[in-house]
Amino acid sequence: MIRQSAFIYEIATLIALASSLGAVWLPARKAARTDPLSIIRSAT
Repeated sequence: MIRQSAFIYEIATLIALASSLGAVWLPARKAARTDPLSIIRSAT
């Protein structure tokens, strides 16, 4: 029973890491494509 619960914790950890990396990587990729000067100009 202990092996099964350790396996469940490992799977949950992998899912949490994958979702957090996706939540960080996708917006950063979109932000890297934008021109910083256009953002500054449209802010005023």
